Amino acid sequence: MGTPVRAARFTSLMAVAVGLLGAACLGAATSSSPIPAPDDAPPTSAPTFSPTPTVTASPVAPAHVDAGPFSIAYVGVDNNIWLIKSDGTDSVRVTQPRVQAQVVSLTSQIASDIRYTWPTWSPTGDRLPFSGIELGPGGGLQTSLYIARSEGTELEVLYQSASDGFVAAQSPHYIYWAPDGRSVAFLAAQSAGLTLLVGEVDPPGEVRVIAQGAPLYFSWVNDEGSLLLHVGDALLTSSRGGAPQRLGAESARYRVPGSSADGGRIAFLAPTSRSAAGLYTADAQGRGRRLALETPDGAAFLWSPTRPELAVASGSAEALPFYDDGLVIINVRDQSRRRVTSDPVLAFFWSPDGQKIAYVTPEAGGAWLRLTVALVGSDIRKEIISFIPAPGLSTVLGFFDQYALSTSLWSPDSRYLVLTGLVSSIDGGVSPPAPVTSQVYLVDTTGLESPRRLAAGDYASFRPTIP
Repeated sequence: MGTPVRAARFTSLMAVAVGLLGAACLGAATSSSPIPAPDDAPPTSAPTFSPTPTVTASPVAPAHVDAGPFSIAYVGVDNNIWLIKSDGTDSVRVTQPRVQAQVVSLTSQIASDIRYTWPTWSPTGDRLPFSGIELGPGGGLQTSLYIARSEGTELEVLYQSASDGFVAAQSPHYIYWAPDGRSVAFLAAQSAGLTLLVGEVDPPGEVRVIAQGAPLYFSWVNDEGSLLLHVGDALLTSSRGGAPQRLGAESARYRVPGSSADGGRIAFLAPTSRSAAGLYTADAQGRGRRLALETPDGAAFLWSPTRPELAVASGSAEALPFYDDGLVIINVRDQSRRRVTSDPVLAFFWSPDGQKIAYVTPEAGGAWLRLTVALVGSDIRKEIISFIPAPGLSTVLGFFDQYALSTSLWSPDSRYLVLTGLVSSIDGGVSPPAPVTSQVYLVDTTGLESPRRLAAGDYASFRPTIP
């Protein structure tokens, strides 16, 4: 991620709310990170896409609907980690507050003993790491990374340090499990700067420093135990915790490199011979490059979880945090492209079955964002809700291409989304009421059920496997 956020400032790295959301965004702050400077090169002709489909009022039919209910982890307004079923039952507190009457304020002064945040399910859903922020013995902040069984038992401390800041708003760590669930990678703000570490969990082992620098983004190369890193403008790979090696591709016009579902291909940006950045795919060692797309400024992309396809949002640097060229899907085998939308896109997320994409666009002339779901391979689009994100969800949207790799807003059956904040149809669509209390909502992407409030909370995610 970007430069660590110092604890004394408690400001957000994300650019969500710049101009659009402003103070209405439930406490989200603006970004101080600079827009990356363009690489040198002449312009290229625009690619030809299939037409932008018309948004339809028809429900987006799921390929398969399982009754659930599914487990959701969320951060409550009491700063504890909670579990709840998607039908609103079986609410269980995972953490226990040390001071019942006080909470930690991350926007003014520290007034409490401890705050827990950012629960992140393991791939099998049996473990739940989360961060803790507390006052240390000398009065400064101390951060800890805990790992518990999903029901809150067998609590262990994986990592602990005096805090030198946050990696994002209210985030002492960014947590991302290895695909096999045996180790966990995480970002922490250390005195030397933003640091990527990997800790062995099964069996328990040492915590190793992999890389330092800013900005720093990364992804696991599926099934290989290797990491793909983007540090500064350099693309690197680290094999099984070894020293990172450069892959010879440099660009500051994207954030997160990615690996295909089978681990056979990676995707990244690099300069082309013209005035554009090229979105390339290659094998896991960076060989056999194929150009998938050229963009004059930059792009964010995510691999399909089931097919050799990339969803790509691109646009001008002036429009950030929105990608004003919209969203397309590229088949990396035959280079065919299909446009999902031409509207400016803030964030998007593949469903687990790869059949849908949920994407977020701005509402015209207001503080609200619009959530739309597209059925991949068709012209079916369904506008689901308008909403204002809570601070935790705002961070996810601001760094969606990183958080989409480590957490799931989608239910395992690809029918529901879990969101936090305000929903227009329930909370009113003109301006946020005051005072605001962020809610956890279950949102049915088929349109057959209305959004449902589950609890009051700041950030939530689905357990990735069916209980």
